Amino acid sequence: MHPAEQPNSTPGNAETLAGDHFLELGGPGAPVVAEFCISEIAAARGCSFDAARRLVGDAVELRWRLPRVHARIAAGQVDVWRGRRIAQATRTLTFEGAGSVDRHVA
Repeated sequence: MHPAEQPNSTPGNAETLAGDHFLELGGPGAPVVAEFCISEIAAARGCSFDAARRLVGDAVELRWRLPRVHARIAAGQVDVWRGRRIAQATRTLTFEGAGSVDRHVA
């Protein structure tokens, strides 16, 4: 649901493209997420904006920087909570560092 062209952003800052704010929720190499999507997820799940932001950040980290762990979760071989903990631990690593963790942990 995000546009093909995403803005260049600096870590931790929201950038604007056509009036939408984009947030970097994953580590280096992960795509940015439109801020309004976080509000929609929070409303759908009945949770706070911060809880939804953490959930989406973990999902982006798993999908883009930890694809092997993500595949194991999708196959039901790894609990979601374990995958989220791994995602939270790798968010500050470089793209290559996260890839190394992904290979060894998966």
